[in-house]
Amino acid sequence: MLRNFFKYFKYGIIYAAIEHQNDDEKEQLALLVLKKKKNEFRVENQKLLGSIKEVEETIPKNQHLYLVVNNNQVLSKSINKELSADKALQKSFPTIRISEFYYELIQLKEKTLVSICRKDYIHKLIDEYTNENLNIIGFTLGNNSIVHLFPFIENNFILTSNASFVKNNDELISYESQAKKDSNLYSINGLEITNNYILPLASILSYFTNAEILTNNFQGYKESIKKQYSQKKFFNIGLKTGLALLFISLLINFLIFDYFNKKITTLSHKAQINQSYKEQLLLLNNTIGKKKKMVDDIVNSSTSKTSLYFDKIGATVPGSILLISIDYQPFLTALEKDKNIILNSKTIIIKGTSSSGIDFTNWVKVFENSDWIGSIEIIDYGIGKGKNTSFELKLNLE
Repeated sequence: MLRNFFKYFKYGIIYAAIEHQNDDEKEQLALLVLKKKKNEFRVENQKLLGSIKEVEETIPKNQHLYLVVNNNQVLSKSINKELSADKALQKSFPTIRISEFYYELIQLKEKTLVSICRKDYIHKLIDEYTNENLNIIGFTLGNNSIVHLFPFIENNFILTSNASFVKNNDELISYESQAKKDSNLYSINGLEITNNYILPLASILSYFTNAEILTNNFQGYKESIKKQYSQKKFFNIGLKTGLALLFISLLINFLIFDYFNKKITTLSHKAQINQSYKEQLLLLNNTIGKKKKMVDDIVNSSTSKTSLYFDKIGATVPGSILLISIDYQPFLTALEKDKNIILNSKTIIIKGTSSSGIDFTNWVKVFENSDWIGSIEIIDYGIGKGKNTSFELKLNLE
């Protein structure tokens, strides 16, 4: 039972294989899809297709497939029985560079059937399936997968898409390549299958039973693509499981949130009056804070040097000049409600009247020569009545 569970986890209930075969020099793809139900297979789909794109449109996305390469890219040859793979290859195809080819062979009673195909072609073909979100989990060459089906076929003469076999007591007697003929229907363990789908059926049986009875040089590559599929399957299942758990977690959180939200709503109604008082208190505190800041700005603007500056100015005033006002660090902007006070720092504005232009000029020079004054500006001078002329000076302190 545990073994069946792992098979279900790995492959699900849908098993599929596809054969690349030739029909009058034109390639066609024979797709066979089986569904496992109550410990037996049933034919879900068997269809001849023209391209890998059509395969992707026929079966579910991310479906796994076993690949049978049996078109004109595969060379097959029957030789006298040779158990050594190297010798069989040497006798069958003495001129090829075997490092560029995948090979697979089966033993008949008196013959050895050798099939080869270029590695580049196989890799490219599998990549094309991968690009269409279809997962190749293994492959076989030529008609070699037929051996997996012999124990289940009662007929002694068997046709595939491009060959005929004769068997006796589950042992292969002979093989013969032949042009495609009319379809022959076979009943195999309750499955009605034509010869076009004999090899796909045999391939499905091979990976379902995990049978590795063929000699080849691509077992490592097959294991790697099968491992990639397993990792992808595990990731997809893990992702779906994670999303399901996340959804359940969010649902539980929502129910808990809804429960406590109702409790909070009840309490919030009771707290609304208190909140109103709190907002008024905060508003009053904010107003007081602003006013306090305004006072602090004015207080902080005064320094210990203020009296010193006023004393120095008073000591220099000649008798012909009458001071009206001395404004230390005056406001830059008019006072407005809820606005910060901005002071003109290090500045003194002096306003008054003068009855002597000479005394006024000499007084300005005194300021210009003082080391505690950076510069002096005459803002206004010359407006007055009679002998007295009004003036306004701006002292920029060091």
